[in-house]
Amino acid sequence: QLGVADAIVLELPAMFVQKKYSKMKKYTSVAMSFSFLNHILVGVFVFLILKTLNLDFILIKVLVAFSICSSLYQVYLHHIIINRFMYDFEPVSRARYIIAITRGIIQSLATYLYGLNGFLFIECILYISPILFLRHYGNIKLNLYFRKNILSNLLKTGLPLIIISLIGFFASTVDRWFATASGSIEGMASFSALGFLTTLIIFVPTQTLSIFSQYCREFISKKNKADRKS
Repeated sequence: QLGVADAIVLELPAMFVQKKYSKMKKYTSVAMSFSFLNHILVGVFVFLILKTLNLDFILIKVLVAFSICSSLYQVYLHHIIINRFMYDFEPVSRARYIIAITRGIIQSLATYLYGLNGFLFIECILYISPILFLRHYGNIKLNLYFRKNILSNLLKTGLPLIIISLIGFFASTVDRWFATASGSIEGMASFSALGFLTTLIIFVPTQTLSIFSQYCREFISKKNKADRKS
């Protein structure tokens, strides 16, 4: 995605407060279209590499299935994002129920009856039903839409976020590499326990703040939502 999905999450709240709902749709449509096309191109590129290397057919089949799944997931994800930021939570929750039922019942049954082929087939079509549901019952229907200036703005915002995330990932794990290289098994166990306790201590206030801010946003946006419907 090159940070496009992260950028749209930052851009939408400001647009919502300013009641620029048409702009929200345009930006999210561009982000969805770019992410969808990007996943398809990457899937095709990797497929050609594996085909050239004459790897096992099963591996290629799995790759194709998950490439289709990840591409459709981008469409699903951006419909979820736009509906969440429009505070239309009902279709979002129902779409997730559809995925849970499909994975838990239909995919399990298909895997039992047809093995890997059944599993991969359901994986390919997993997000089609929730996408159709969101397009029918959601407030906003996204379409394939490209605008160079919008995509440029999203990339300028998103690429630094990706770089920061990568730096943060390596920075958060470098201590574990040092502990693994220089410490004993007992030291690693103590380090892991301490890390778990630290995460637990940080988790509670962080989640409390997140829930509180979410309810504050929802309270403030009620009047805007009423105005939009009227």
